[in-house]
Amino acid sequence: NAEYMGVVKNLPFEATKKDLLKLFSAHSQVKSVRIPRKVDEYDTLTGTKHPHRGFAFIEFLTPEEARNALKTCSHTHLYGRHLVVEYAAEGQSVEAAREKAKRKSLANIPVGKKAKLSEILNPEEEDYR
Repeated sequence: NAEYMGVVKNLPFEATKKDLLKLFSAHSQVKSVRIPRKVDEYDTLTGTKHPHRGFAFIEFLTPEEARNALKTCSHTHLYGRHLVVEYAAEGQSVEAAREKAKRKSLANIPVGKKAKLSEILNPEEEDYR
């Protein structure tokens, strides 16, 4: 139920489920915390580990608990990053977020035989040669 569920965006990659439980439990009763993981645990190009996708879902026991926690934690920083805390949209789940991220990432990949590796890795950068 979306009125019991919050989403935390801009989550630092070093943040853990325990960090979020500690932060939000100080203000309300937390039922569960889910931090979606990336499908590929390692980036094959850089060899670095992707611990999670940069957001989390937090489920509270009651709508009042959710309201209190979202209000209190909306201006919180964790590991130097400002957390964006809001209600989860109706029907928003890990699976829905995963599908949305997949569509977004696939939309940015250049197509065709001549697509350069730099275009695939950095689609926003202009080539000024």
